Amino acid sequence: MKQENIEYLKEHYDMEVLDDVLFKDDYHLRFFLDAEEEDPIIRLISGDPQALAIPFERPFSVNEIWPYVEEDNALAEIEGRQTFKRDFMQKLRNIRRDELLYLPLKRGDSPLWLSIAFQCVKSSGESRLLFGTIIATSETTPQYIEHYQKTYQDPLTNLFTRETLKKHIEASKETEDAYGLYIDLDAFKTFNDRFGHQAGDMLLKKIAEHFIAHWEYNVLYYRVGGDEFFVYIYNFTEDEMYERAEKIIEDIRGVAIDFKDFDMSASVGVASVPGRDYYELLGVSDKAMYASKEKGGASVTLYKEGAFF
Repeated sequence: MKQENIEYLKEHYDMEVLDDVLFKDDYHLRFFLDAEEEDPIIRLISGDPQALAIPFERPFSVNEIWPYVEEDNALAEIEGRQTFKRDFMQKLRNIRRDELLYLPLKRGDSPLWLSIAFQCVKSSGESRLLFGTIIATSETTPQYIEHYQKTYQDPLTNLFTRETLKKHIEASKETEDAYGLYIDLDAFKTFNDRFGHQAGDMLLKKIAEHFIAHWEYNVLYYRVGGDEFFVYIYNFTEDEMYERAEKIIEDIRGVAIDFKDFDMSASVGVASVPGRDYYELLGVSDKAMYASKEKGGASVTLYKEGAFF
């Protein structure tokens, strides 16, 4: 049937599928790569990469493109600036059928966004051949990313929302050595009374900006309401968890002192993730957080086997 339709196109319209349809113009950059390679080589089929200010004619690797990528972008604000490259490569290696990825190139004051459609055309144990097409370019943030931001980001801080935390906990497979840290700012009411609510909102934004700037692949930050934050970590031992929680308290203190010369602290309640759903995890870590407040704040409490430590 496919061959008959190809012949029909040639006979009735004098058009070749490859030359006149699939590879009609050079505007759409088309290429293929093997996603199983350590540093996948991009081999062009059609299009001119120099039109996108990528000065290559020969086959070039994904790593060679990266100096031209704007890593400080709207998507990185959601997923983490420090891990943007790693996350993109992970998405690339996880493509099994069809996938649309977005990549921003450096271009003046704002990036040039590439919308890249990938199709997995062959997969075996040692190779996975992907066919890619740049289907669109945009000087503004793609609508998908804007929708992603509105759906999953807190509008004040740009951190993930409580609803996003629920989705992450329900979908996450990273539960080994995983912990949830419930964080509440100590003396936030005093800060608001002294400096005003506008300054209070700005403090929350400054804290969030610090979190985003130091995002890691196994550390996710959320604003769950008011002056309360939540941090989901995995691949952490118990000792490493305590170290991270203490560091978060010191980081918050440092942000407040730099911002308004105010000695701000935080109470942290921790619960392990395995065996707990979203509601239980949030509930027991919240109780542990209040146990930290009862200690006088600026402390970490772990809920473990029905007791606080």
